[in-house]
Amino acid sequence: MGQVFLGETPGGLKVAVKVIRPEYADDPDFRLRFAREVEAARRVGGLHTPLVVDAAPDADSPWMVTSFIPGPSLASAVAENGPLDPASLRKLGAALAEGLAVIHACGLVHRDLKPDNIILAIDGPRIIDFGIAKSTNATAITTVGVAIGTLRYMSPEQVQGETGPASDVFSLGAVLTFAVTG
Repeated sequence: MGQVFLGETPGGLKVAVKVIRPEYADDPDFRLRFAREVEAARRVGGLHTPLVVDAAPDADSPWMVTSFIPGPSLASAVAENGPLDPASLRKLGAALAEGLAVIHACGLVHRDLKPDNIILAIDGPRIIDFGIAKSTNATAITTVGVAIGTLRYMSPEQVQGETGPASDVFSLGAVLTFAVTG
C-alpha cells in the first residue's frame, strides 16, 4: 500500500521514507489505518523497532520517515544462507521476545510478526511494519469476518478475528520454526 525509499537527512543519516500510493491517499479508512500505524510506531520507541523521525499522515500524499536499519530481512537471510544454527536461533528468539514485550507493554499487538517484518541488523533484530498493529483497547477498524495478518504466521484466534499479545507469541513461535527449518 506504500513504497519505501532510502533517503538521507541533511546531516547524512540514512532514513527509510514510506510514501503511500496515490490510489490509497483518498481513502479515509486507509488514512485512519496509516495514522494508527504512525502512532503505534511512535509509541514503541526505537530500540527494537525503527525510530519514527517524522510523519505526515494527513498530507495530500501521506508519508512517514523512520531510521534506516541496514540488514536483510529474516526471510531473505534464511533464503540465502539456510536455516539458523541453534545458538543463533536462541539469540533471535530472546531478542524478538524482548521486542514483543516492549510492544505489548506499550499496549499494542503487532498482528503481523513474520520473517519479512524482521530486519537482522548488525546489533540485533528489529521488528518493522506496524501497518496492522492494534491497541489492546482500540475498536476494530477492519471488516468483521476478515482475518488481518499473514495466514502462515497467524494464531487460530487471530484467524477468527480475536487478537491479543498471545497471538503475537504464537506468531513468534511460527517465525522461529521458519528460522530453524527454512
